[in-house]
Amino acid sequence: MVQINWILRLFWVVSHLFPIIDNRTYGVSSM
Repeated sequence: MVQINWILRLFWVVSHLFPIIDNRTYGVSSM
């Protein structure tokens, strides 16, 4: 249970960090 919760928490952080990187790289190309 605890390990699954840790994985979900890590996945949540990564999912929030990656969009920022995509916006800085691909966002400029899109605009």
